[in-house]
This record gives sequence, C-alpha cells and structure tokens, in this order.
Amino acid sequence: MNKLIYTLFLIFSLSAFSGEFYTSKRGVMGGYDPVSYFKQKRGSKGSAKITYQWAGATWRFKSEENRSLFIASPRTYAPQFGSYCAMAMAHNENVISNPKISTIFEDKLYLFYTKDAYRSWKANKK
Repeated sequence: MNKLIYTLFLIFSLSAFSGEFYTSKRGVMGGYDPVSYFKQKRGSKGSAKITYQWAGATWRFKSEENRSLFIASPRTYAPQFGSYCAMAMAHNENVISNPKISTIFEDKLYLFYTKDAYRSWKANKK
C-alpha cells in the first residue's frame, strides 16, 4: 500500500501543470509568499501591497526581490497540486492545505492540511 501511495504521488508530481490554484480572499496559499519557502526553508506571509497575478490567481510576496524571482520563474516556486494537500491528492481528494505545513522535495514545494498528512506522506515516500 505504501508503494502504491508513493507511486501515485510521483505520477501526480510528473503530470502536466494545470494552472489552477486554490485561492482564498488573501490569494494563493492564504497569502503566504511562495519564494520564502525556498529562501528561508519555511513560509512567510506576503504583503497585500506586493502582489502578482499569475495563472488566474493573486500571489503575495514578502519583498520586491521575492516577487521578481517568482515573475522570472513562477513554476519553480508555485506549490504543486494547485496548493492543495499533497497527501490528499495521492488519494484523489482535493483538500485545502495549511501553508504552515510544507516541505521542499526534489526542488518542488508541497503543502499539507495537517501534520499527520505530512508525516504520512513522508513515511510513504521512503
């Protein structure tokens, strides 16, 4: 079963980019700056004054530098699975993620809805 979940996860990871992101009133990822996960190894809230429209959604950033990095390569920084929970997607479910629970795996950002979902994902990827 663990191998099946991991295999599904990899298939979803390699699938074509859909361009659809879950968006709250604060934008994608609840207003968190996607670049901050790569630079600081954790998410930081973005500013309502520093935004960018991409893939039909509003993205917030902590700094103009982060915004510029995102504009130059949005697919590098955008979360996988439209910002839905990676573990739930492995079970073919769309579950809104918590931007405070994340990981970078193979240079991609993955979000999770609970710490248990993250732990399950982590255990199944081994």
